[in-house]
Amino acid sequence: MEENNQGNVNAEDIKKEAKETVNQVKDSFKNVNMKKETEKAKSYFSRMLKEPVTVIGEIAHDESNSFFKTALVLLVVWIVISLVTAIIGLVVSIVRTIFGIGFEYILQNLLGNIWNIITSVIAPIISVVLLTGVIFLMNKKSKKSFLATFATVMAAKIPVVISVIIGLISFIPYIGRITSPISGVLSIISTVLAYFAIKELNDEATYDGALKKFIIIEGIFYLVQFVLSFMRIYI
Repeated sequence: MEENNQGNVNAEDIKKEAKETVNQVKDSFKNVNMKKETEKAKSYFSRMLKEPVTVIGEIAHDESNSFFKTALVLLVVWIVISLVTAIIGLVVSIVRTIFGIGFEYILQNLLGNIWNIITSVIAPIISVVLLTGVIFLMNKKSKKSFLATFATVMAAKIPVVISVIIGLISFIPYIGRITSPISGVLSIISTVLAYFAIKELNDEATYDGALKKFIIIEGIFYLVQFVLSFMRIYI
């Protein structure tokens, strides 16, 4: 009986947290100063290059959530650039099929690119919210809020945002030979930063404990990623 009550409390806590998160996100969007947040983002980028683990730790333990608005701006940038890249892909596809390849091929290609445009908007959101949600639900030791978890995860995703920006030039012939390895390295860096984000958010004293949670969380993330890939949603 006591266990059931505890489960109900946890469920109520999650509902309350979700409601507060939605309200705070709305308020943050209303009060975002783009110029100020852009300057803050530049400052974080600069520090991330020099001391990424320290920055991740500061964000994870910042009770004022001062990085939250910057994290929102970074997510919006990620979405917009992914959308622009998908639109460029659609335009390139149309141009390549103008010279008379079969109508069926053109239609299939067009539908595929339209779906890419749709997923380019939702994939970054799913990626960040999924990882944030899994970390938050597994966070038993410390009482980090969903917003603090989101901000820390978004900081770990900064290399991915850089990779997406670089991807804007991937349509230039042969440039992929340069951008592809760079994107691969940035993805690895983001994964390493995710490990430190999980360690800081869970206040793990040992690297072994953090590694265990990291493996479980990443395992859940990649399992969902695998399922979504069947719908051609790549996170």
